[in-house]
Amino acid sequence: GMVLLPSLSNLHSREPEKAAGIYRLTMFYSIAIGVWITFLIATNSLQLVTLVFGTGYGPSAHVLSYLIWTCVIMFANAFQGILMVITQQRSGLFLATALGAISNIVLNLILIPKFDMYGAAIATILSEFCVFLVCAGYLRRFVSVVSFLRFLIAPALGLAMMVLLWSYLGFTHFFVASVLCTLIYFVVFL
Repeated sequence: GMVLLPSLSNLHSREPEKAAGIYRLTMFYSIAIGVWITFLIATNSLQLVTLVFGTGYGPSAHVLSYLIWTCVIMFANAFQGILMVITQQRSGLFLATALGAISNIVLNLILIPKFDMYGAAIATILSEFCVFLVCAGYLRRFVSVVSFLRFLIAPALGLAMMVLLWSYLGFTHFFVASVLCTLIYFVVFL
């Protein structure tokens, strides 16, 4: 995302609508790729954690399967932050960041005592989503709510197909299921 900042800033100063089009395109693909990567990591979290850290870290894999969903939102937020800087909406970016930090602290104080490490994961997801909503509100002239919903149609359909396939194949064939899920996910986009 940061690689795009100088060139997108330059383009926005000359052709704002073309820059907005690139922003919309990068948002769509970052959300789509984020959903795909996140699903595969979430479903394979136990195998990945065991492979990298050993069986002693197995309990953290269950938290990873929740926490990793933050990535989908973070992929989108990265591009929203860049467009906010380019369009000189720094106060909006500050507000989004402050709200994200404050909501994370408050949600952690509420959720951790009730849900332990799962509460921390949920707090992170929700606070990142707060950042997303504030940024989206400031950027609604570039991407409307309807456009955001359209961005989610293909990834949601692909996700539904992957969940169905994964449920059918189960966890015993995680490598085969991951490859097939990837193929199905990209077929949805074609």
